[in-house]
Amino acid sequence: MILEALCRGNYSPPDLITPSDPAYWEANHQVGQMMDCLKSQLSEPHYKLVEQLVDKIYSAQCYECESYFKLGFASGMVLLNEKFRNNS
Repeated sequence: MILEALCRGNYSPPDLITPSDPAYWEANHQVGQMMDCLKSQLSEPHYKLVEQLVDKIYSAQCYECESYFKLGFASGMVLLNEKFRNNS
């Protein structure tokens, strides 16, 4: 099932991960509070710019997650290869 999703481009690891660390949720909560504060203090055009910035940061983080996933996957394959080569 995962192999089909990978081949069809329907597998997005960053969308599948929900961190369980309470610090993650606290950070998200603080971001929400800061966004609310900025929304009340900035003009609409300036707040839209902040929203665009946040969207770009999120996009960059998704690319980072993709790179980490690729590295982790490749490292796992190397480990499996070494394991099978050493057991032959």
